Amino acid sequence: WNFGPSYKQVKSVSSIVNLIIRKSEKNIKVIVLRNKNYESYCIQLNSSKSKKQLNWKSKYNFEDSVNLTYDWYSRYLIDKSSIISEQIDSFYKKK
Repeated sequence: WNFGPSYKQVKSVSSIVNLIIRKSEKNIKVIVLRNKNYESYCIQLNSSKSKKQLNWKSKYNFEDSVNLTYDWYSRYLIDKSSIISEQIDSFYKKK
């Protein structure tokens, strides 16, 4: 089972990286290496099974999803239980 955005909301890998850099408020320089190993410009999940069989749809837009993920990883390293509880509570309160 995959859970992700619709095809219309797909973003590039660079857009995710740029949002994380902005969120981090750090001066990070990204260097894109061109080498013989293939890297996808766009990474995408096929969520059609989840949507069809579970009637699932995302509650978060792209920016909210990246921000929540960034916050989770940042805070998880400091206090594991705090961020998990807060995000679960927030998810159930979101309509």
